[in-house]
Amino acid sequence: MKNNNIKILFCILKILPYLIIITALTYILIKAKDLITVCAVIPFLICIIASTSKIIFQLFNIKKLVIHMNRVYVISFLLYTFEFLGFATYICIKGKNYQMLMFTIPFWCVAFYIIYKQFIKK
Repeated sequence: MKNNNIKILFCILKILPYLIIITALTYILIKAKDLITVCAVIPFLICIIASTSKIIFQLFNIKKLVIHMNRVYVISFLLYTFEFLGFATYICIKGKNYQMLMFTIPFWCVAFYIIYKQFIKK
């Protein structure tokens, strides 16, 4: 019984910073006036909610939902990654900065490797 109470207390202490971040990101999202801010905040908000949910599901020992929350986390991370890489690529092409465009290629490769590793290869 004492072990279970310590586990619950540890999970609550682990969740508190996440709840603060969720509150801050939600406030930023509500106050956002432009689309760029919304696009930048949403993937982070999804990541934090997925992480918080994962901790809660681990507490109640619901392994199937823990696995789904890991996938949600990866998808939202990839959403932000492709969002950033797409914007960086657009800026490089628009400014005819092809040397900097070459710098983004390894990051595109890593992003596609994460997709391959997480969703295709099993």
